[in-house]
Amino acid sequence: MGGNQDRGEAHSVMDRCDVMFSQDMVTGFPKPSTLVQVSLRLARIENVIAGLLIGIVFVLLLANTATRAFGKPVIWIDELAIYAMIWAGFLGASAGLATNTHIAVTLLPDYFGARGRWWSSVFIHTVLTAFFVIFAVILWRWFSPLELAHAESLAAFSAETFNYMYSEPAMTMPVPKYLFWLVLPLFCLSAFFHCLSNLMTALEAPSGGKP
Repeated sequence: MGGNQDRGEAHSVMDRCDVMFSQDMVTGFPKPSTLVQVSLRLARIENVIAGLLIGIVFVLLLANTATRAFGKPVIWIDELAIYAMIWAGFLGASAGLATNTHIAVTLLPDYFGARGRWWSSVFIHTVLTAFFVIFAVILWRWFSPLELAHAESLAAFSAETFNYMYSEPAMTMPVPKYLFWLVLPLFCLSAFFHCLSNLMTALEAPSGGKP
């Protein structure tokens, strides 16, 4: 059973490298690196949580339908369902980056040889990794954790930075809206880790045709 699991994980690693192998070329599957294994396990957790959130959305919509049918609608159900769907979407998107299961146009890489596909894979994963670094900087400036920690109060923080994200309440629930926005830094960190893992895997691909 352990050998079959290693082979399955190795298949995922090769898929992430975007390298095409024919059956007669494959003689064995190396064990994936620790970085790749952690990335895949994190993706499994994200998929489970995203699935649970989708289930919660379904229950909330049923409850919303029932309360409206009885003439007593609960207005916060709609907003909570929207936020649950948003969280599920970001978590699922991060998990998709881990396994390269997002929709992609492969018309150009399909015409490349082994070396061209290797360079294409490295370029794509480098761009994605750099994107999440930039995204992290933007989120850091938006959440301003250092300024928040040194501020005397939320009112003082908002007055000094003109950033009202921590004092803005949800539309229909008595909770601050930033609690739902926390999915953004979580998504950024996990997606960056997945992209970095993909990049390291692509760089280590033995069939890259590197000079």
